[in-house]
This record gives sequence, C-alpha cells and structure tokens, in this order.
Amino acid sequence: MRYNAQVIFIGNNTHRYLITITYNLLLIKVNEDINIQVLEQSLNLIKQIYFVTDKKEFTDSVLKEALRKSVISINANISEAAERSSLNEIKHFLKSANGALSKLKSHTAAAKTTGFINEEDLQLLLKLIENLSRILYNLINT
Repeated sequence: MRYNAQVIFIGNNTHRYLITITYNLLLIKVNEDINIQVLEQSLNLIKQIYFVTDKKEFTDSVLKEALRKSVISINANISEAAERSSLNEIKHFLKSANGALSKLKSHTAAAKTTGFINEEDLQLLLKLIENLSRILYNLINT
C-alpha cells in the first residue's frame, strides 16, 4: 500500500508539519502491517503449539506450560504494539514479542532434545518461528 501526501505550507513551521505527516503515515503503515501479517502468523503459531503440546506423548507439563506461555506472550505483545500510537512504543512491544519468540525457539529445542516433539513437528514450528521472526525484524527496523 502506498501513501502519498502533498502538503505545502508557507511559514516557519513547514518542516515540523512535514515531519508530523510523514511520521503519521509511517505509523499507519506499521500498524496495518502488524494487523495483517504478524497477528495472522502469531495466531497460526499458537494453534500449532497447542496442537503439538496436546499430543499424548507430550507428558512434561512444565515444558508444555513454558511453550504455551511463550507463544501467548508473543501474540499479546504484538496486539499491544498494534494499539500503540508512537513508533517508539510500537517498536518496544515488537521487541518484546521478538524476545518471547526467542524463548519459544529455545523451549522448542528443549522439547525436541527431550523427545517430546518429533522431527516433523519441530521443522514446522521452526519454519513458523523463523517466518514470524523475519516479519518482526522488518517491522522493528522500519
């Protein structure tokens, strides 16, 4: 989506107005990207984590809880970012989501190492984690 704004001001405040308009258009774009891409990806990741941890062979309740808390935290931070109005706040919550995503990746590796996740589930989860990580990275560095 492309945002175009043509603003002509005459006076001392021209620079400030142009910066404000550019900043607001950037916020709109970032918020739209969060709503469309990231929330969809994080909800899919939640679904997959719950699917994997609901299998009968996943008997470690502590690891199960850690995986679920991490994935819920990711989604909560992304949702929080989407509701913020300043770029610094948006980036703060996206970084928090990215941190929770790192925890999820670590917990996923532990689940594989201890035999609670099979190779097929591991590869699917890692693919989803990497996709979401890439999207978050791009939004944080916008």
